[in-house]
Amino acid sequence: MRTFWWGVIVSILLFLTTALFYLVPPLNDASNSAFLLASIILTQLILIFSALLILYGWLGMEKGWPGRLGWLFVFLSTISTMIGTVIWVGLEQELTFPSIADFFLILFYVFMILAMVRFRKIGSVRFKLKEILIGILVSVALASLLLIFIVLPFLLDKTLPLGERLFGSLYMLAHLAMLCFGVFILIQFWGGRMSVTYILFLAGLLITAVADILFIILEPAIVKNPLDLAYTAGYLLLGLAALHERSLHVQLRKELVR
Repeated sequence: MRTFWWGVIVSILLFLTTALFYLVPPLNDASNSAFLLASIILTQLILIFSALLILYGWLGMEKGWPGRLGWLFVFLSTISTMIGTVIWVGLEQELTFPSIADFFLILFYVFMILAMVRFRKIGSVRFKLKEILIGILVSVALASLLLIFIVLPFLLDKTLPLGERLFGSLYMLAHLAMLCFGVFILIQFWGGRMSVTYILFLAGLLITAVADILFIILEPAIVKNPLDLAYTAGYLLLGLAALHERSLHVQLRKELVR
């Protein structure tokens, strides 16, 4: 687990350093080109670091393990987000909504849902009736809150272009699908060795979901907005989840040797 804890320390240091350029004056001055460039570089470095953590974790997992393919999908989802973000930030003034950047950002959801389907198949766990009811209740509560208070008001807001409303709603519904799916994955692994892995994984998804929904609703400035910190925290958690999974595999191999 030593590698995992080093990953935690480096992730915290990276996040805190980046947060300085968003929250602490004068470093958060968007009119200062040097500070602005530093914040953009640090944000992208965190995305790259998270992707490398996931790749490193994936490489250290047992090749015959069913969940390994799922982590490859998580890695691909992170890469697609990086490409979409670079296009969006780099061509901010030229893009309309939806754009080519949205294509890569939507791939995040496709790959992530494929990953979660794969995780669900690990061990072929059968849920008890109580677990099914808990999962359904939590999912219905999440769906009701998001649909009634966020998705429907946004979709019916005629001050926005129809395309923006449709794509924005699609993003929100994709997050809802992942979170509901994630509830059952958390129930599946709860109390076992891998529970920490999937708590980190789902925490990362939840934070990115909240940030994405707020971004769509509030429409803040694309460059240098505090929501970037939520995105970076979410992706760091995804990277740490993969690293924790790798540590479990390494630990298991050592136990088998003994």
